[in-house]
Amino acid sequence: MLYRHAEDQVELAPAYDIVSTMPYIPRDTMALTMDDSKQFPDRARLLKFVRHVTGKSDKAAQELLEEVRQGVKVAQRHADDFGRQHADAARFVERLRAVLKAGMARLTGGPGPGRRVSRRRLNPRAPA
Repeated sequence: MLYRHAEDQVELAPAYDIVSTMPYIPRDTMALTMDDSKQFPDRARLLKFVRHVTGKSDKAAQELLEEVRQGVKVAQRHADDFGRQHADAARFVERLRAVLKAGMARLTGGPGPGRRVSRRRLNPRAPA
């Protein structure tokens, strides 16, 4: 979250302010809790969080998540481009794409809290 003074309006931090360890540590969880859980949130929890933090309407919160979804699609394209340009990064790009895909599933109503993406999908070389 961003704020300049305690009395100022609070805003959500830009996506580049979020560091994901999932491509490096496939079974990692969030460092901080959201709604008393370290599980990555599903769409309903994200909408609740956005409405609570920003005071936005449900429609505005949904529009914000749509912007995030579009941003993830751009990130996926950048990851693909990077992987094509740097063959030595192919394994990392594969893992990053799996993380982004899992995040998109949660964002669009896919697996929610308690339903994890398989370790095998995040790390194709992991034992089944």
